[in-house]
Amino acid sequence: MESGESRVDTTRGASDYYLESVGDWLELNAETLRRVIANDHGVIGLKVTESFIDGLTEDNDYGEESGLVFVDLCAIIGVAIANNRWLQKIDIDAEMIEPDEILPLLQGIASNQSIEHLHLMRLPEVDITEIFAPFFLHNRSLRCIEILWSFMPQNSRHS
Repeated sequence: MESGESRVDTTRGASDYYLESVGDWLELNAETLRRVIANDHGVIGLKVTESFIDGLTEDNDYGEESGLVFVDLCAIIGVAIANNRWLQKIDIDAEMIEPDEILPLLQGIASNQSIEHLHLMRLPEVDITEIFAPFFLHNRSLRCIEILWSFMPQNSRHS
């Protein structure tokens, strides 16, 4: 190999390379949520799981003292993602999240136009094709979408 040449690792998928090359992921917590709401250009990758959202229900700023519950937090996170112009990648692991709870979060993602990489895992039975149709049509930044271990509802128009 000549000087300055880089070698591509063909044993890994393209998305593995992309995920590492975009920058650091931030796990959802109260501080990260504040930064996403504030449209902080330093937040380009966001990991969201049931346990991260659950942790926010116990946080002083977003917790039980304010009367917010899990589904309310999903809606707040969804609106923050929808309005954010810097997020480039989102990783959602929806294990243990009910369909009615995750819906506002997914709708927020579908409204975003800056996301380049979307990784969805263990989604409950929600019609993702209908939810994400506007996202596919209007997000010109989208380069990669991965949907793993997710269920389509039996009554879906697209199944």
